[in-house]
Amino acid sequence: MKVLIVTDNHYPYEGTCSNIIDTLLGDGQIWRDNNIDADVLAIKKSYFQDDEETYNRIHIFRVFSWTLIDRKAAIRDIAKMKWRIPRVLIERGLLHYKNRLFKGSYLNRLSYLAFIRKLNNIHAERYDVIISISGNYEHSIAARDFVKKRNQRFVLYQVDPLGSNQIYDIQSQKRRKADELSMYKQASVIITTPIIIKEHGREKDYSRLKGKMIGMEFPVVKPRAEPAKKEKTKKICMFAGSIYGGVRNPDYTYKLFEHIIGDDIEFHMVGVSNEQLPPKYRCAGIICHGRKNIDECNKLMKDADILVNIGNKVLNQVPSKIFDYISMGKPIVNICKSRKCPSLDYLAIYPEALNLFEEEEIFEEQVELLRKFIKAYHPAISSDKIGKMYEKCTPEYCRKELIHSLGHLSVR
Repeated sequence: MKVLIVTDNHYPYEGTCSNIIDTLLGDGQIWRDNNIDADVLAIKKSYFQDDEETYNRIHIFRVFSWTLIDRKAAIRDIAKMKWRIPRVLIERGLLHYKNRLFKGSYLNRLSYLAFIRKLNNIHAERYDVIISISGNYEHSIAARDFVKKRNQRFVLYQVDPLGSNQIYDIQSQKRRKADELSMYKQASVIITTPIIIKEHGREKDYSRLKGKMIGMEFPVVKPRAEPAKKEKTKKICMFAGSIYGGVRNPDYTYKLFEHIIGDDIEFHMVGVSNEQLPPKYRCAGIICHGRKNIDECNKLMKDADILVNIGNKVLNQVPSKIFDYISMGKPIVNICKSRKCPSLDYLAIYPEALNLFEEEEIFEEQVELLRKFIKAYHPAISSDKIGKMYEKCTPEYCRKELIHSLGHLSVR
């Protein structure tokens, strides 16, 4: 069986979906042992990046659109190719004004078309199954439309919901739900999170399709705990991830750490630049490292004493970074926006976690709880213990489930 995995992440270097794909594929040997050859279609981060490459024995095809790279990357590329400036401005301008003027629209059409062109260009019809792994959905809808015309097998691997995703404008919800249901109907298998399955069980349109759904945790708990470090003069607390003002607002976290940063406590943020800090916190002693790739991020987390999770306001999305933290076996400070935060269920069995809540009336109390937790001694949690507690979140468990599902497709 030949399988193509499609993502809009910069696999294997950046992104939650890249991390998931990397842990599931490894070097592909276990898949090949089960008669499955897997390739990946991922994005370029620069116009000048190669169209194809091999990483860890996995062949990667790359798709490019000026709407698939960030503004800084676009500016760097423009400096090298002035003759392309009109196209860059047109494509990125269309994206900018679509988001501002057309509130009922959520789909980046130019990114969608880039994936359609690439799927045709690499003759993706030669694959028995196309798996789209989705946080965003332009590439998944492109994969849906591609297989529909060719009667290929389609597997939707859903990291975040689409129809009920609160990150998008409410005016696009009707269109999003229709697209999500269309992908569900086209898919032979739908892999999604237990939270999303539970949510869909309350809706008739989705419950009719539950026979296709497989609940799977994030397969990124890779136990790599180390012995606890000797007591140091400074405790390094670290957040690793992205911040979004409307969904993951870090103001409460900034305020908490502003009260405790000092000679013996540091607060580091990976994935956040100094420019992203509100002006009033730029002199608070917060150390920003900017964006890092997955390997760099893991190295920084390895050196931290305490890992900090900043929860978001969305209650039907699993906070993926929490699993990377758990893998480290280090103490975790979990700052929640809600008493119903999904992270609480996962950390309920974690021995070294402190859950705090963004509630102003208990702010002073939480400052003291945070201070005591940071200064206390926390033994490292062994890799064996992590593996047993979170078995269903390990790559080995989830890989077996996915390969089993693909095996059923091959005999139909």
